[in-house]
Amino acid sequence: MKITIYSLIFKSTQFADWVYNAVHKNTPEIAKGEAKFVFVANNATEEVINHLNDKGYEFIEFFTDHKTNEQLRDIGISEPWYIHSVYRGYNKAIEITETPYLAILNSDMYPAPGWVTSPLKYLEERECVVISQYVEPRRNGNIFRNRLTGVQVLERDFGQTLSAFDSEGFEKYAEKVKRPTTQPVVAYQPIFSRKETLAYPPGNILCEYWENSRPSGKVPFGQIEYGDEVMIRWLREKNIPVFQDNYSMVYHFDCGERLEKE
Repeated sequence: MKITIYSLIFKSTQFADWVYNAVHKNTPEIAKGEAKFVFVANNATEEVINHLNDKGYEFIEFFTDHKTNEQLRDIGISEPWYIHSVYRGYNKAIEITETPYLAILNSDMYPAPGWVTSPLKYLEERECVVISQYVEPRRNGNIFRNRLTGVQVLERDFGQTLSAFDSEGFEKYAEKVKRPTTQPVVAYQPIFSRKETLAYPPGNILCEYWENSRPSGKVPFGQIEYGDEVMIRWLREKNIPVFQDNYSMVYHFDCGERLEKE
């Protein structure tokens, strides 16, 4: 087996079923025995734990003790607490990986065919970190934009809820626009890496508490460096390439579990 694919899940049984089915539909490596999919039930509700058990999904439970904003500051981490728990969940996935490679995607992402095949080729050639290209609808006027470069993700609306999602339309669009090329990173997931390569800080960091931090100057609320940016900076400081694979594509609802269960 080559790769373990992880998704964090915490409160929505609907998103659990949705991402499980989406990944299995468009990841032939699973049927071939080259990949497997595992949930990290990250501070998950009892309802979600029972659902994962009832469905027979492979998962691990992982918990992060709640901390106040003052307690987070004491360890050099910015609020809110749930971001701290998410990054700890990512690191737990990396820690338990037994395959040579791993991937992490959000539970509100739908992968297009080929989303694993292409990054695996890069990982097998050299040590690197590969991030998929993603498509996102504009929600309330907002869309993800890399705040360090100003480049936004691809913008297209194939639905903003599970019930409204047009999977066939997205897959046709992805087939039309994906290219066997790479470019600098825009977004930060899905992310592919060798097990020994990847590590995250335990949240968004307060730069005054972290040696060698690199605030961008564009960060709101003062000197804060986002965890994904810290991770990428650490990799680049080790001369490990990090890039976007324009053939690997996903659709992203944005904040799916936190916004609705529909």
